Amino acid sequence: MHFAFIIDPLESLKAYKDTTVCMMREAQARGHAVWVCQQDEIAWRSGAKGGDGVGAEFTRLSLEGSDEDWYRAPETRARRLAEFDAVLMRKDPPFDLEYVTSTWLLEQAERE
Repeated sequence: MHFAFIIDPLESLKAYKDTTVCMMREAQARGHAVWVCQQDEIAWRSGAKGGDGVGAEFTRLSLEGSDEDWYRAPETRARRLAEFDAVLMRKDPPFDLEYVTSTWLLEQAERE
């Protein structure tokens, strides 16, 4: 399976305590591909690389066991959210217009 995580910037995550990192590590341990993007990268893309629909520039992660140097990013490419088996929005507050807009885009991706 391919999992998309919509997250805060990677450098802001604390691998030793962040549940998002734990979820990504567990997904990878079970053989799933882990991809990430930030909330502000999600957009409706018409005719763009990756096809029409809601998408973003996603980075595939390879997660390591260390809490200091905990990931590698071997690949980045444009993908539609509808291509993923699951999309998890793991974004810290605030609950603002950007967050609400993201939920609208996620609803559209679900319809796709």
